[in-house]
Amino acid sequence: MQLSFTKQDSNIVKTVAIILMYIHHSFFSQESYAGYTVNFTPFGEADVISFAQVCKICVALFVFISAYGICVSFNKGKSKPEKCYINLYKENFCRYIKLLSAFILIYIIAQVFSFLGRSNQEVYGTGLKKIFFMILDFMGLANIFGTPTFNPTWWYMGMAVTIFCIMPIIWNCTKKAGAACLIVSVIVPRMLGIGLTELTWWLPTICLGALAAEYNLIVKCREYKKEHMPWRIGKIMLTMCVLVGFGLLRSRTTAFYDITDMVMAGSIVYLCFELFGGVSEKAKKILGFTGVYSMNMFLMHTFVRGYYFKAFSYSFKYPIIILAVLVIDTLLFSVCLEWMKNVSGYNKAVSIICSRCLHGKG
Repeated sequence: MQLSFTKQDSNIVKTVAIILMYIHHSFFSQESYAGYTVNFTPFGEADVISFAQVCKICVALFVFISAYGICVSFNKGKSKPEKCYINLYKENFCRYIKLLSAFILIYIIAQVFSFLGRSNQEVYGTGLKKIFFMILDFMGLANIFGTPTFNPTWWYMGMAVTIFCIMPIIWNCTKKAGAACLIVSVIVPRMLGIGLTELTWWLPTICLGALAAEYNLIVKCREYKKEHMPWRIGKIMLTMCVLVGFGLLRSRTTAFYDITDMVMAGSIVYLCFELFGGVSEKAKKILGFTGVYSMNMFLMHTFVRGYYFKAFSYSFKYPIIILAVLVIDTLLFSVCLEWMKNVSGYNKAVSIICSRCLHGKG
C-alpha cells in the first residue's frame, strides 16, 4: 500500500502544535505566572522562558497543516475551469462555517462564565459600540478589523479567515509557478519595505504547505532511501540540527521570523511523519487523539489558564505538571463538548448548512 500523509498524520502534528502552544502561553514571560510560585528545576527560569517564546512556532504548524489540507482538498475537486474560483471559495466558505460553529459555542460559554473573571463591559465598552464589537468578535473577525476581542489568543481566528480568502489564489499560483511562489513570498515584502505583519510572517509557511501538497513533499522526504537505516538516522539528525539552529536564530532576532517559522514548521511536520508515519492506524489514532480536539482546546484554554482558573492552573508548581493538567482538563472539556454537539444534532445541522452552500441541497 502506498504511503500517504493522512488526516491522522496531520492530527499527530496538531497534537504537537497544541502542546507547544500551551508551553508558549503558560511560560513565555514572567508576567504569565506572576504572583505564583513555579519551580523550573532542573532548568533555569530564563531558559524555560526562551524555549517557551520559540514555541510560538505552534502557529506556523497550524498554518502549514491548514494550507496543506486545503490544497489536498482542492486537488481532489473536479471543478470546471470557468467556475474554479467560485467553487474553491464555496469550499472555503464552508470551512469558515465549520470553524465558526466551533467558535461561537465556546464564545457563548465564555460569556456565560464571565463572572469568574472576564467582564465583557471591560473588553467591549458600552452602548452601540459594544454591540458592534461583540458581533465582530462573535464572527471571529475582531482581529481583522482591529476591534476588541474577549480573548486575545482568538486573534488566530482572523488569520484562519485570511487563509481561507487567499488559498484559492495560492493554490493556483503554486500549480503554475511552483517554488517561485515561496521565493516571492519571502523576497517581495522585503523589497517593498513591508514589515512583519501577520500575513507576511506566515505567508511563506502557507506557500510551503501548498507546495508540500502539490508535490507530495512530506511523503517523498520520508521515502527517500528509507530502506537504508543510516540514511534514515542521518535525515532525522540533520532535521533536528536544523530545528536547533533555526530555533537559536529565532531567539536572537525577529528579522527572519517568516523564514525561521517556515523552516521549523516544515521540519517538525517531516519529523512527525518520519517517526510515526509507518505505525499502525490504531497507534496513529492514539497519538493524534489530542489533535482531533485541538481547535476547541485552542479556543478555550486561555480561560482555564489565564482568566477563570489561573490559581488552580499554576498551583501545581512544576511546569510539566502545570502543562499536563492544562492538557487534560481542556481535552476533557473538548471531548464532552463534541459529544454534546453530536447527540444534540448540532454537528449534523452544520453539515446540512455546508452541503446546501456547496451543492444547493441537504
